[in-house]
Amino acid sequence: PQALWLQAPRNDVILMRDALLRQGFGAADITVLADGVSGAALPESQAIHEALARLLAQSRSGDFVLLYFSGHGTRLRDIAKRYQEADGLSENFLARDVRGTLGSDTVLTGDLSDADFDVWIQSFLAKNVFIASVFDTCSANSMTRGAADAPATAEGPPDDEVRWRGLRPAQLAAGAPPARAPALPAPAEAVPRARYVAFFASESHQITPELRLPRKARDARPQGLLTWAVVEALARRPATWRDLFDG
Repeated sequence: PQALWLQAPRNDVILMRDALLRQGFGAADITVLADGVSGAALPESQAIHEALARLLAQSRSGDFVLLYFSGHGTRLRDIAKRYQEADGLSENFLARDVRGTLGSDTVLTGDLSDADFDVWIQSFLAKNVFIASVFDTCSANSMTRGAADAPATAEGPPDDEVRWRGLRPAQLAAGAPPARAPALPAPAEAVPRARYVAFFASESHQITPELRLPRKARDARPQGLLTWAVVEALARRPATWRDLFDG
């Protein structure tokens, strides 16, 4: 439903892309899938999987790969997972074509689950790629591998509204079309994650906001808080991942 749409992801994607260009990434090395961004493909679930497949095919030993996600996250019970977390829930990034079944927390299409991300990341690591990821979503902390409901979608005065990046599956529109099975690579042998760095906007049971930034500035725009913080920290040219985290 349109009332649950986030406003910031398009701004987040542009902000992060510009930050990467300033860090020396080539424009041709950045693939963008986003709503409302000129030249970008739509961020639907199959398109995301296909973009990851192309990136994996192009990657060579010693490469650096950044995966960046801005948008809604949620959790639901998933009995099909190969392994179960203590709370029995699966963390999910919601693509543009996500659909749920009203009144149920077990049926979701158009999402990328934590197990999906784990397969992709293990596949990059198996090629000796250094991989970093940033998840500016609710329920983010277990997105690559407690159960309270999210609060209201928006709160605060209309001119400075805070939107939360978490949805319950029951809030999504019903009537999901049959989804194509995601084109996941063959599971790679698990490898040590010493070459994997991840930044999460929240714990798996927490929510994270988008808000107008810079605060009280005339030209403030809706932004994800983690994205804004990461880009500001990158501008200070940190020498190590610890310096980036501390910033």
